[in-house]
Amino acid sequence: FVLVASSLVVRTLVAVLTQPMGFDSRGVLTFRMEPPWRVNLPAPPDSLFPALMRDRDRAVEGYDAVLRQLGALPGVRTAGAVNRMPLTGTWWTTGVRLADRPSGDDAERVSTYTRPITPGYLEAMGTRVLRGRGVVRTDVTGGERVVVVDAEFARRAWGDADPLGRELLFDGAPNHAPPRARVVGVVESIHMDQLDAELRPTIYVPFSQAIEGHYLDWGMDVVVRGATNGLEPEIRRIVHSVFPD
Repeated sequence: FVLVASSLVVRTLVAVLTQPMGFDSRGVLTFRMEPPWRVNLPAPPDSLFPALMRDRDRAVEGYDAVLRQLGALPGVRTAGAVNRMPLTGTWWTTGVRLADRPSGDDAERVSTYTRPITPGYLEAMGTRVLRGRGVVRTDVTGGERVVVVDAEFARRAWGDADPLGRELLFDGAPNHAPPRARVVGVVESIHMDQLDAELRPTIYVPFSQAIEGHYLDWGMDVVVRGATNGLEPEIRRIVHSVFPD
């Protein structure tokens, strides 16, 4: 019985570890950082959203400065950031509606994991773009809202139909119409929970346009790909040069 059980455990472990993961962890260094501020809940409560957006824009500028300097280090191929790394759990689930479905249609709403990312994150993770494009530097605050969906989201939402150019409706700020985002890319799916868990639909939004996917500190996991051995002192120097506190 012990031998049979051990054999089953080994076979299960091998199956889990050899399945497609959607990312490549080889040659990657990661660390987490948070800007040296947190949103103070203002009064009245309806002023929270504008305060949150102001702090997001401050954080976007700071992370961009850090990532540009990291990308210029010798041996670094690319760097990017995400609100939470794969295999760390849900963290944020968003209900989005499919704009091309009639209101009230049972299939119009999809519950999805949300990952705000910076340009360079998908490349740093080694995640393949299957159709269209990923998040780029022209996806900015105040510009056209865009979204990148994973293959699992595309399959559940539209089946075999082309997802590019379709629109999603997000929950928005109080008393505002739900913001729309146009699908500009499809990427391979990544396990956000355990490797042996069912794939969950996931969407990626530009960090500069994010209104969901965070707590109030705008903390991000930074991913650096390349020859990263011995870079920790330089990384600390760069982070503290941008965020002295």
